[in-house]
Amino acid sequence: MPVPLSIGLATDLSLDWRALIPALEDAAEFVTLTDQFDSGQDALILANWLAGQTQKLGIVAGVALNFAEPFHVSTAIATLDHVTDGRAGLLVQTATGREEAAIGRAPADLTADLEDAVEAIRQLWDSWQDDAIIRDVAAHRFLDADRLHHVNFRGQDFSISGPSITPRPPQGQPVVIGPVAGADLALASLANLTVDGGITADEIVALHHDGLTGWHLIPRAASDLPHLLRLLPQLRRRGVISPPRGGSLRSRLGLSPAPNRFAA
Repeated sequence: MPVPLSIGLATDLSLDWRALIPALEDAAEFVTLTDQFDSGQDALILANWLAGQTQKLGIVAGVALNFAEPFHVSTAIATLDHVTDGRAGLLVQTATGREEAAIGRAPADLTADLEDAVEAIRQLWDSWQDDAIIRDVAAHRFLDADRLHHVNFRGQDFSISGPSITPRPPQGQPVVIGPVAGADLALASLANLTVDGGITADEIVALHHDGLTGWHLIPRAASDLPHLLRLLPQLRRRGVISPPRGGSLRSRLGLSPAPNRFAA
């Protein structure tokens, strides 16, 4: 049975992003942008630029949540969801290795913040009810303060009062991907495959099996991406991957609508 395709791209790949957009739009349900932290482009900035250049592609931006401020991440992903009309997601990353020295924190401290950060971000996305914006020009009322909520989140190492400074995202809760409690999807649940210029359609078909929920193909280098894109028509004809669908990223991945926890 054909399954959705996602493509994993690192922000330090030397790619002509503008030229790549048409191919990605026709190829993948969504792309993940893995932030390389101290090399390449910032994933959130690149994601928001891509959002304005695309019409269908889901865009999942990577952020090291044990380093970045959850409040700012929540507003950035909410903005991305508004720009894409509901095609946004957050890829949970962990700052490790060389990043630890830059941050000045121990690995155990870094790991402890992940789940708190995801929960705080989710609460901030709900801190505006869907009908908080009024736009009553005659009455000079544009915002219903009663429909904005202080989240008053208290984590192990940080606290956030809220509410957000960005209206609730179109999806309510943009898709969260990562190996952490509170995620909608773990990349481990997909068929993760790093591909190079020598891989064949036959090799990918041989790895296809019943019960697979999706492919996540990651080019080893920028020069391997054109080869991967050339394989896709064969893989579609052979029933391995499905063509991209429309609608919100949540709906494409079979996730239910996200109710607002603060709404009556």
